[in-house]
Amino acid sequence: GAFSGERRYFSGSLYPDIGYFALQRRLVNVLAECEGIQPRIRLYPWNHEPSPLREIIGRKGLGSALDINPSLGESLAQADVVVIDYPSTTLLQSVASFAQIAVLCDRTYLEITDEAARLLERRAFVAYTPDAFEQSIRQAIAAARGGDRRLDEGFLAAYGIGDNPDAL
Repeated sequence: GAFSGERRYFSGSLYPDIGYFALQRRLVNVLAECEGIQPRIRLYPWNHEPSPLREIIGRKGLGSALDINPSLGESLAQADVVVIDYPSTTLLQSVASFAQIAVLCDRTYLEITDEAARLLERRAFVAYTPDAFEQSIRQAIAAARGGDRRLDEGFLAAYGIGDNPDAL
């Protein structure tokens, strides 16, 4: 798989559908409550089924926040904060950006190595439970507004580009 060998930083399974939907609904609520931000919500492009989140996003007044840009790179270049609910390829792309990152590594379903957790915590606001994730999102937003900016490249070097800094 994409995360095999020495570059693997986590193992686990996907979140259960119902729990994942509840988590995403909570995230939409958090974003709707944060004043002074212009969220862009990017649903997974491979999901061919209509997402019930579209309706919830619309009811929260965030319908214009749906990001339909097919290029994640372009979306990241415009973002001040990236909220990641599952640490996969999007995480590796995000740590290569200048955005502040809030990421959920839910230990109920995922195991992240101690080294990866330590390095990731130097770059992102990491939560290990959904409840803590809400606080991580608020911390990342505050950091983007000028607080504790986290731009450490250790996680990217260890799990993204390896010994090739010219890869960026």
